[in-house]
Amino acid sequence: MSVALLREYRNKSVRSPYDVLAKGRHLLETKSPKSFGDDLWPLLEQVYVAALDMGDFTLAGQCYEQLDARFPNSPRVEMLQGMRLEAEGDLDTARRLYEDMLSADESNVIVWKRLVAVYKQAGQIPRAIDSLTLLLDTFYNDLDGWLELASIYASIFQYEHAMQSLSHALLLAPQNPFYALQFAETAYTAGDIPLALKMFLRVTEQVDDEEVQHGGVLTRAWMGVKQCIRRIQYSRHITLASNTPVPEHANLLDVLATERLLNAYGDKLASSAGKREVVKWLEARA
Repeated sequence: MSVALLREYRNKSVRSPYDVLAKGRHLLETKSPKSFGDDLWPLLEQVYVAALDMGDFTLAGQCYEQLDARFPNSPRVEMLQGMRLEAEGDLDTARRLYEDMLSADESNVIVWKRLVAVYKQAGQIPRAIDSLTLLLDTFYNDLDGWLELASIYASIFQYEHAMQSLSHALLLAPQNPFYALQFAETAYTAGDIPLALKMFLRVTEQVDDEEVQHGGVLTRAWMGVKQCIRRIQYSRHITLASNTPVPEHANLLDVLATERLLNAYGDKLASSAGKREVVKWLEARA
């Protein structure tokens, strides 16, 4: 059963190092290698990464030895060694390893991303941006790469560049409401309130009322609409970096956002005096 669960983790890109390490260690200690069949090698790699995350370098070394014996001179196994160097804090050696691997094969996207991660850990943000930008020039359809680039730009407060990166992500996945929400929140942080409002409304159009299955994205979007309307109503100067017009009938949008938020949380918010103040804030008019 644990084998199937760990396989599901891999298929869904779930990291969960504590759980993977506990279950993986038990499996490797109680079952023979042959009993895993084709699951053995991906399982060893999965447990190896979890062991690094949890600081269990002894188990990581045991997994690595088996992988290296089975796949000698494999770039993927060599990359795992680089990940151990990262976990041990030897970023300079890891960087040189990844750079050498890319010199031999610049199409190795996984190693390229590990190199970007090393640059980030070392505080070399300009090099991380340059490396990731070059990767995306070569592999434009790498959605995760655009999201990572947006995250890096946002971390250094370059929100305009972050939105440019997110716009590429939206081109690649136009129906994903989470990316639209991220764009809206970035635009809000950058101060382009009309653009943020436009994107928050786009999210509300993409997501139906069954928001439980969407992780609250709809409520976040309506709260964003509410915040944008408040900024528009109370601020004398609104940033128009994107030349997005301020919508007409902002008061009607405010009423609609309030209704949606009260429907989502009204009963729960009214359960205490403090939360009732939130209801008052939602229902207040400018």
